[in-house]
Amino acid sequence: MAEKENPRAVSRTQRRASRTRKRLLDAALALFNEKGLDATAIEDITERADVGKGTFYRHFGNKEAVVMALIDNAVDHLVDRMKPGNPPQNLEEALEQLLKAHQSFFAENANEFLLLFQGRLLLRLQQSPPAELEPAYNRYLQEIDRLVSAFVPQPADPARVRQLAAAIAGFAFVQSSFARSTAPAEETEKNLQPLRRCFVTGLAALLAR
Repeated sequence: MAEKENPRAVSRTQRRASRTRKRLLDAALALFNEKGLDATAIEDITERADVGKGTFYRHFGNKEAVVMALIDNAVDHLVDRMKPGNPPQNLEEALEQLLKAHQSFFAENANEFLLLFQGRLLLRLQQSPPAELEPAYNRYLQEIDRLVSAFVPQPADPARVRQLAAAIAGFAFVQSSFARSTAPAEETEKNLQPLRRCFVTGLAALLAR
């Protein structure tokens, strides 16, 4: 008769595996933003995480699987921020909430934000997400569509929703970059308010057509 596994031992093993997986993901995320996706090798990730290549392959089949896991995590974190505590009353309020969600996400998760939106991924988002990333980006785009659809005269065109997402991400990046300047936070916020207001008003007019 086979001996039963000790639940506590199994739990310890799972926790250890979870910690190792997180170390690999954290190392990869940092390296992707330091060196770029293409220039980062699996050996770089394992060295940064201080684990062997065999350990890497117990968790991920290849570097692309790491990218997918990071994208999934980042989308989950961003979508959580996009869920409003107080439902918006009009389109401009919905867009303001979306912008604030992206800004706070960038401020607290800069590496995840950059992985999602910088460079070629942002360019692809404006057209159509690559097939391997489509499920994750679709969750993100569907949340944006859900927030604005109640305030537009007809269902938003998917291409326009993608353009909206790219515009909001780009503006949040620029605004957050300004916020990291040497100027006092209150002064920076005051200077950016008119620009943000024009941006939101312009997006609202575009979507309301």
